[in-house]
Amino acid sequence: MAALKFKSFENIVHFRDAEVPLKHLVENKLVPEQLPDAIFIDLNIPVVNGWTFLDGLAKIYDTFSKKVWVYIVTTSLNRSDEARAKKYNFVEEFISKPVYGTKLMSLYQSIKDVEEASELA
Repeated sequence: MAALKFKSFENIVHFRDAEVPLKHLVENKLVPEQLPDAIFIDLNIPVVNGWTFLDGLAKIYDTFSKKVWVYIVTTSLNRSDEARAKKYNFVEEFISKPVYGTKLMSLYQSIKDVEEASELA
């Protein structure tokens, strides 16, 4: 799983399991500067898998002090995984690996467009 700051593409944090970032999110849910702009979740991560992380995130997501974009990135081609992912209303997209730079730039542009539109409103 990686948390990505889209404003500059300079602050990328990678975690090997989901326990540490989930704890960070719980502790900082009301501090927007400490929340990531986006989270990319691999379903097949060690210790606490992606589904368990999503279950934990579901319990706190609505308490975040800002919008956090959540994407599932996986090698799974299983349609039941994609259907299961849709049960989490905060998941923006189910993305199959490999993920290329053009896809990341497209996601970045989408987020940037929404952020700019909300600033104008």
